[in-house]
Amino acid sequence: MGHIIFFLLHGVAVLLGLWLLIFTVPLHLIYSAIRANRRRKHDAVSFLTHVRCPDCRELVLKGATVCKHCGCRLTPQ
Repeated sequence: MGHIIFFLLHGVAVLLGLWLLIFTVPLHLIYSAIRANRRRKHDAVSFLTHVRCPDCRELVLKGATVCKHCGCRLTPQ
């Protein structure tokens, strides 16, 4: 949703004058960096969400029945 808003702001800035891009481009970059950081934290691996495969020792989701790395059968915990 935020990217659509900034796309519209950039379009308005181009129509009204390129000097408005001085404000919209840095705001868009800051917004994108914050959003990417939030997404990275959300996707982070933790021992609450993942376990180690007993065969290859790679991290897999707790609810997985098969290790995606080696194909070992797992018992969900």
